[in-house]
Amino acid sequence: FFFAIANHATTLYKFHKEFEELLALLFMFDWTCTEEVADAFKRLLVSLTSASAGFMEPSFQLLLQNLLPIEDDEDEDDDQSQDVSVTNKEEDDPKSPSTIKTTDEFRSRKIHETIRATLRIAPLGCSILLPVVIEHFPFTDSPLQTQSVYLEEILKIADYVPVLRDRIFALILDRFLLMDVEIRLEDLQSTRVYLEEIL
Repeated sequence: FFFAIANHATTLYKFHKEFEELLALLFMFDWTCTEEVADAFKRLLVSLTSASAGFMEPSFQLLLQNLLPIEDDEDEDDDQSQDVSVTNKEEDDPKSPSTIKTTDEFRSRKIHETIRATLRIAPLGCSILLPVVIEHFPFTDSPLQTQSVYLEEILKIADYVPVLRDRIFALILDRFLLMDVEIRLEDLQSTRVYLEEIL
């Protein structure tokens, strides 16, 4: 399906208004999928970007959003790191391309592969990628795991997109300084409340 659409990326661009609903569905892609489907979707995004730079920003939005950890129910937490096959009950090899992958590692690897492939055909896309990286940076009151995971992921981007390395490092430093200021303000407020109680 995705391979077929990728072959008609130019048509999608020319008639994007007529295919608005289809494009909206495509950009809701769930990365809990097989290796084959993930590769097909990567090819689709790269083809769309090649057809028009207008697809680059929504592509990066989808990719960066999915770098954040998935919030599972408590009873599903123990299953996060497992690969589950539902496409072929007789096929239980987790390395098989027909096995549905549910791990964060798989999703991360495929997303970074897609970002690299996109920038390979459109190097100037770095100027579009950076604002999206900044936009999806978790708030300081987000769970520590969410902030830690996103930090690790954007450091990977800094590694293979050297032109953004200094900007990403500066972004991380700014967030650390902001967190430090907020912690100091909280400590100051706690001290003030304590003094008011004892005086």
